[in-house]
Amino acid sequence: MTKEYRWTVYLFKKYLTRGILISLFSLFLIVFAYVYINPFLAVLAFLMIFIPNMNFFLPLRYTLSDEGIIIETPLNVKKISWDNVKGYKIIRGGLVLNPPSGRSLVRRSKTIIIYDVPDVEGVRILAEEMIK
Repeated sequence: MTKEYRWTVYLFKKYLTRGILISLFSLFLIVFAYVYINPFLAVLAFLMIFIPNMNFFLPLRYTLSDEGIIIETPLNVKKISWDNVKGYKIIRGGLVLNPPSGRSLVRRSKTIIIYDVPDVEGVRILAEEMIK
């Protein structure tokens, strides 16, 4: 029986200065578009800035077990089977997964990054066991 790993990451808190600067700049652009150009463009700018980057602003909940990988946000749940993972790499306390399938029009890369792994060595052993 393999151990199950569960943790939550708040990227906005982790990179607070970057998050505040990006938010202020984005808010400035949205207000500028609303006041000087067109309110519809402001709404469109909001959607184009914040929806693709929602993982930065919302908490990410990770679950890694022998059954697979689950990445949850308040708006989305992504389940990845270990059979769909081609390879992995551990970098600076994180885990980078390279699944071979699932490429979509809006996602440029097949790479999935899992941030702030609590037990790097245990997750490395789990990944080695599960990835064939």
